[in-house]
Amino acid sequence: MLKLSEKQKQLLLLLLIILLGSLLRFYKLDFQSLGNDELSSWNLSNNAVSISDVVKTQAEHDVNPPGFQIILFYVINYLGDSEFWLRFPSALAGIFSIYFMYLLGVKFFSGKEGLIAAALTAVSWCAVYYSQEARAYSFLLLFSIITALLWIKIVTEEAPADFRSYLLAAAYSISAIITISLHYFGLLLISLQLIGMLSYFLIKKKSLKNFLIAYGIILLVFIPFIPPLLIDFNPSFKTYIDTPVPFSFIKVLLFFFNNSYWFLALAGGLYLFLFIKILSDKGESIEVKNKSNFNLTVLILWLMLPFLISYIVSVIFLPVLTERNLIISLPAALLIFSHAAVQLPFNSLLKKIFIVSIIFLFLFHLVVKTGYFRTHVKPQFKESARYIAEGEGKYPESLIIGYSWSEYMFNYYFERIGSDLRVDTIFGEKKDIDKLQDLVEEWEPEYFWYVFAHREPDKEFLEFLNKTYYMKETKKLTGAGVFLYKVN
Repeated sequence: MLKLSEKQKQLLLLLLIILLGSLLRFYKLDFQSLGNDELSSWNLSNNAVSISDVVKTQAEHDVNPPGFQIILFYVINYLGDSEFWLRFPSALAGIFSIYFMYLLGVKFFSGKEGLIAAALTAVSWCAVYYSQEARAYSFLLLFSIITALLWIKIVTEEAPADFRSYLLAAAYSISAIITISLHYFGLLLISLQLIGMLSYFLIKKKSLKNFLIAYGIILLVFIPFIPPLLIDFNPSFKTYIDTPVPFSFIKVLLFFFNNSYWFLALAGGLYLFLFIKILSDKGESIEVKNKSNFNLTVLILWLMLPFLISYIVSVIFLPVLTERNLIISLPAALLIFSHAAVQLPFNSLLKKIFIVSIIFLFLFHLVVKTGYFRTHVKPQFKESARYIAEGEGKYPESLIIGYSWSEYMFNYYFERIGSDLRVDTIFGEKKDIDKLQDLVEEWEPEYFWYVFAHREPDKEFLEFLNKTYYMKETKKLTGAGVFLYKVN
C-alpha cells in the first residue's frame, strides 16, 4: 500500500479544497442577475474602444482605478459579455486565492494553518460571493494575499542581497502595482506594507536596497494615479456610503464570518483563547516565540489598521468605509482564526474533528442555511426584463418607463434575451410626474410598463401612478418591481 508523506497528504488535501472551492465559485455563476455595479462595470468597458479609452472613461465616471475595467475590456472583446464571462475572471481569482492562502498560512505558521485558512477561504460566504461578482473585489482579495506573501518573504529574508532577493523585490513591486490599480483600498494596504517594511528594516538595521527597489518601482508607476486620486477624494463628492458608527468593526468581522453571529462568537472565542495562550505560554523557545509573536502582530495590524484608518477618514473627511472595501483584511482574520484552532489544547484526533466540523458548518451555512445558490440577493434586472418581454405579445407597442441609474441596466437584458424592447426613459422622482404626463399624452399608448430595480421610486411618484392609471399587472421581485398600467 502506497504510504504518503506529510507533505503529499497536505498537497492532496489542498487539491480537494481547491476543487471544492472551484465548484462553489462556478456553480450557478449566472444565477444572480448582474447588479447595479456590475452593469456599470460592463457599460464602462463595453463602450470603450481601447485601453486608453477605458482609463479615461473610468477616471470620469467611477471612483476606482481602472485595473479591473481593463480586464473586463479584454474579456468582453475576446470571450463575450454574458453574465458567465463577465464573472469568469472573478471566479478564477477566487480559486487562486485559495491556493495562495495556503502558501500564506505556511509562510506565517505551518501547513496546518495553511490548509485550514485555504479551506475557510474556499467555503467563506464573503470569498464566494465576490468570486461570483463582476467587480474588482475577488482580485483585490487575491492580490492582498499575494502581496502579503511576498512582503513577509522580503521582510524575513536573511540571505545577503543577490539575484533572488532582487527578483523577489521586483515580484512584490508588480503585485503591489496591480493591487493599487484594482482599488484605492489596495493603495491603503500597500501604503501600510511600505510603513511596516521600512520600520522593520530600520529597527533591525537591515539594508534598504530591496526596499528602495520595490517601492521605487511602485512610486514611478503610481504617479499617473495621483491626479484622479485627488479628484475622487474631493470632500464635496456625493457618496452612497454612510458615516460609520463606533461598532462598525463588529459588522466587518460579521461580514468576514459568513454574516453569522454564531461564527462571529466562535471567532471571538478563538481570538480570546489565543491571546490568553500567548500571555501564559512559557514552553516554547525564545526564538520560536518571537517569530510567532511577530507574525501574529503583523496579522493583527493587518486586520485592525485598514479599518481604523478608513474609519477616521470616513468620520472627519469622506465616508469610504464599507465591509467589502475591507476585504483586504479578510486573509488576516482567517489566518488568526486558523492559528488559534491549531493551538487548541486537544489531542490530535479531537482537534481534527473540531476543525473539520467548523469547515463543514461554514459550508452548510453557505449552501443550506443562507440558501446562497437558490436565493436572489441582487436586484433582479434580468427577471424584470424577461417579465416585460413575455408580456409584450399581449400588450404590443407599450411604453416602457424605467427607474434605475440608467436605461442600459435594463436594456442589457432585453438584448441578452433577444428582445427588441428597450426602456424609453428613466422616471421615478417627484419632479418627473409632469414629464410622465407629457410623455403619455404625446405617445398615447393604451398601456405602459413601469419597471424599477436597485433604486426605489419616490413615494409621491408611485402614488400618482396608482391614482391616475389603472394597474393591470404587478410583479414584485428582489430589489425590483414591474407594473403594467392601462391609460384611462
